[in-house]
Amino acid sequence: MYELINDGPALEAILNDYKANYQSQYLTMMQSKLGLQTSQENDQELIATLEHHLQLHETDMTLFFRELALIEPQMDADKAFVTISMAFYDLENISEPHQWSWLEWLERYLQRLQLEQDALGMDGIAFAKAKQQQMNAINPKYVLRNYIAQLVIDDADKGDYTLLNEVYRMLQRPYDEQPEFDKWYDLRPDWARNKVGCSMLSCSS
Repeated sequence: MYELINDGPALEAILNDYKANYQSQYLTMMQSKLGLQTSQENDQELIATLEHHLQLHETDMTLFFRELALIEPQMDADKAFVTISMAFYDLENISEPHQWSWLEWLERYLQRLQLEQDALGMDGIAFAKAKQQQMNAINPKYVLRNYIAQLVIDDADKGDYTLLNEVYRMLQRPYDEQPEFDKWYDLRPDWARNKVGCSMLSCSS
């Protein structure tokens, strides 16, 4: 690009602006994913700590953020942990220190939600409903997981397009509840962990 622009300082300024804009937009996106409409001084730290925790134990991100929408400021951390626990793979083997770190983060998140509710001047019921609607509008319930795509391919190879049509209908409204498709709102099945096409994709996939 420098050969086209031939202006080092201008190119550097563009790159610096991009970095600042990216960080700002990323913070805004993550605040929305957490159900926050206002900004607080410690939001960036809250998000960074969450990202760290999510890397410590295998977690389904789609389930995690969707279940997080159910958490209300009036909950305690233990109940909040139970709410999000369906998003963890191998839940029974989460170490005690890791679980305590999750409880600590959830306590901070609950306090942040209370600040949000107070800032918006809403009662608990109205805030919980608005927060869930906001989070569900940005965090999809249904995504095209690798194993689902592979199941569709396997059936289509046999000339059966029933599952293809079902998944197509589901993904037309990925943010809606669609209880008829709840079987797809779950952790990746164990059989798909090491199956080619489900956990590993080739360059042509």
